[in-house]
Amino acid sequence: MKKQDIKRHLQDYSIYGKRMTTINHAFASALSVADTYDENKIDNALMLLGQNPNQDLTCVYCDRPAETWDHIMAVVKDGKFSGYGHQIGNLIPCCKNCNSKKGNRDWKSFLISKRPSEQQSPDIINRIDAYIKNNTTQFEELLDSDINTEIKKLEIIKARISELMKRGDEQAKIIRDKLRAKTKSTLTNAVYLDNKKETELGHSLLEDLQKFKSPNNFVSIYFDPEPNQWGLRGDPHLWRDMKQKAESNNIPTTANKLEKLLHRLFKELVGEAPQKGKNFYVKKYETNGMSKGMISSDFWLDKGFSLIIQRYIESELR
Repeated sequence: MKKQDIKRHLQDYSIYGKRMTTINHAFASALSVADTYDENKIDNALMLLGQNPNQDLTCVYCDRPAETWDHIMAVVKDGKFSGYGHQIGNLIPCCKNCNSKKGNRDWKSFLISKRPSEQQSPDIINRIDAYIKNNTTQFEELLDSDINTEIKKLEIIKARISELMKRGDEQAKIIRDKLRAKTKSTLTNAVYLDNKKETELGHSLLEDLQKFKSPNNFVSIYFDPEPNQWGLRGDPHLWRDMKQKAESNNIPTTANKLEKLLHRLFKELVGEAPQKGKNFYVKKYETNGMSKGMISSDFWLDKGFSLIIQRYIESELR
């Protein structure tokens, strides 16, 4: 080692730069669905690979003793959940050397590189294909609007963490520069924030705190404009009363908390929680018409709450 090697250690640390890739990977991995341990299912799966489940397992790529389990399809691809989870059919016995060399490569091409004969006589390839087919679910095919909405909420949380990490870097730099100033160091690459920038960052951090604490940020902002269509005649009156109550509720930090708040306000005003297929009569909302005073649970569950939550999500993504 040469003395110049020390340069790579003489660098300021970046929270965002060093850890955001890890955060992206962690959020994507968190979506991966894991199978429960089912010994009979595992035994049957291993027999598809031509292995005896009651003996020591061997690496499917090279036949050496297995030491770990390889994800056939990577759980995370391009920083996003691939759709394949920690499932029996996505995990095959493998030695550590093959596991390391394969990485995120296509399993078939890697297997052929280890066993060229498989290109002409794909015995093990066919076995692994059957192993995957019988024991794997591609979860990306199961995504619907409800799940995609939940994924958007998770993305909002990740975006907040990313922004806070960047702000953490800025604040850490202020502290480092103050420490450097106190040591009266003559290091040529010491950088000092001027008072103006420090003041601006201080105000910015305070504004972030106020975003969550300020009484001026109320849930009621998501009630405008009103929906174009209603369920029953009492629904627009309930909407306006709920908006009035929401004026005393600060904007929650997550969409799930907002959803719980809306359900609580509904119950406070109607007397019962919304139930699919059930309508409620509220005397104070009585007006002329066939459905006077009636509240439609289906309208609130299918449209009303979703509209408010969607506006919240869109405002957070801006």
